[in-house]
Amino acid sequence: MKRCTLVLCMFMLLGCSSVPSGDKQGIAWYNPTTWFSGSAGRKAERLDEKDVEARGSALKSVQRAVNETSEALQRAPESRPVSVAKGSNDQARIFLDQLAGPMTVEESKGVAEQVRLLLSDLEQERAEGERLREINDSLASNVSETLNVIAKAKIKNEKDLEKAFERENALANQLRNERWWSWFWKISIGAVAILLFAAWIYVRFTLGGMPTALGRSLSDARKSNPKFARFMVEQLDTHLTPTEQKMIRMLTIKD
Repeated sequence: MKRCTLVLCMFMLLGCSSVPSGDKQGIAWYNPTTWFSGSAGRKAERLDEKDVEARGSALKSVQRAVNETSEALQRAPESRPVSVAKGSNDQARIFLDQLAGPMTVEESKGVAEQVRLLLSDLEQERAEGERLREINDSLASNVSETLNVIAKAKIKNEKDLEKAFERENALANQLRNERWWSWFWKISIGAVAILLFAAWIYVRFTLGGMPTALGRSLSDARKSNPKFARFMVEQLDTHLTPTEQKMIRMLTIKD
């Protein structure tokens, strides 16, 4: 019983295939190693979705930072450097609004409130602003770490995809060879069957009952109707080969 259980477990885990013969590979009847061959492709799709989501979050973080800078520049004293920074920052904000979509009213109010707290003369408000800023910085750091993790996972999954492709390609070649051999044997068996049938026809009509029947008919015709017998001989000599004529002549004489 234990031996049967062990064999059954090995069969379920390793699969079953026919024994190779010569250059022909064995046929894989049951191969569980191919069940998860598409897992690498599905994992790549999931990683792409996570990557898109993380990049969207990163754009939102950058957009928030640019808007914070814009709010701070609005409160800065006018000067040539401030004017240049405003122009560059406004251009960046326009592009980010196109890529990430414009910020909501609540998000804009939150950015303005955080900047107001950071620039406040009151120490308690500045501390609250720093706390909010640390929260946003922590979220941005998490997004950056997520992007790094996804990038490493995609590199590893690309190697898995290459291995999966090689495995699938090997299996496809095996199935192609098995199909070729299957068609080869079917065609060969069909050709042999046709040749055997043709040989049977040849033996049946050339060496079998047909010459015997013609020989006996010719013998009977010579006895009962010699004129018709001569006509039969003329026709047989016209349409039959010398070997077939000899065979009928021997049967006629014998009879």
